[in-house]
Amino acid sequence: MTERPAAQLAFATDANMHWPTLVAIYSTLRHLSVDCTVYIFGFGITDVQRSMEDQVFARFPGARLVRLELDADLPDNDLGHAEYISPVTMARMFLPKYVSGRLLYLDGDMLITGDLAPLLARKFDQPITGVRDYIVMRNIHRGDHSRNAAVTALMGKGNEHGYINAGMLLMDCDALRPDLPAMTDFAAMIRHPMRDQDRINELFLGRIAYVDPAWNSMQGRIAKFRKRITETASPRPGELESIPARVIHYNGPKKPWQSLGTIEFLRRAGIVLAWRRENRRLKKLLGG
Repeated sequence: MTERPAAQLAFATDANMHWPTLVAIYSTLRHLSVDCTVYIFGFGITDVQRSMEDQVFARFPGARLVRLELDADLPDNDLGHAEYISPVTMARMFLPKYVSGRLLYLDGDMLITGDLAPLLARKFDQPITGVRDYIVMRNIHRGDHSRNAAVTALMGKGNEHGYINAGMLLMDCDALRPDLPAMTDFAAMIRHPMRDQDRINELFLGRIAYVDPAWNSMQGRIAKFRKRITETASPRPGELESIPARVIHYNGPKKPWQSLGTIEFLRRAGIVLAWRRENRRLKKLLGG
């Protein structure tokens, strides 16, 4: 049996999110110091878009591309997601069906700004590893229980700080495979406001390991995020690190590839410009 590469990563995209996801993939490969296999779980991807993927991977001989089409697995409707969230995000729930071993899943609205190899090399004793959710932690800090009501109902009172954002997940696919029927239960997902993210937190309560916000810095927040975790969550040993952001997550409806108003741009100018610089690098690589 051929040994799997030490690093396995996965992205999921539909045709609308393909270019931002390709920027995320390109930024990952540009910084990654180890060989890897990258799974792209596609939904309605065009031949032109696949050609762009091939051009990117041709520049990184240590990276192997594996494509998997999700058309048959995803539902015909969006299960009531907010309009800025594609149902293709539910691809993460199917990863143990297609992949074995340890796998790092990343959302397409991310920019990788450092080497992911140190995270990929770490060993955890839980099937899911992620970063606590910034908004939930902020609401706990403010005592704003009404905004966390859905999380409280899901996790139980006093457990809200354990809720993770599912944009970055380090997954042990072999350990998760027995949970696959529950993970892909669409009827169970639709009961929750955040659908698959809520379902992950519901299913794996008590079975999640936590890492530093540098690995999923929501809107680039690091220092304040670590402070919130220290104040409210009793961080786990090794959870907090003194490192710069390795992954910037542009979660929410305002994306750096969109036209932003002046106030919105100035609020996040640093991370918006970082994404746009990477965007220009990729366009230049592809001859655009």
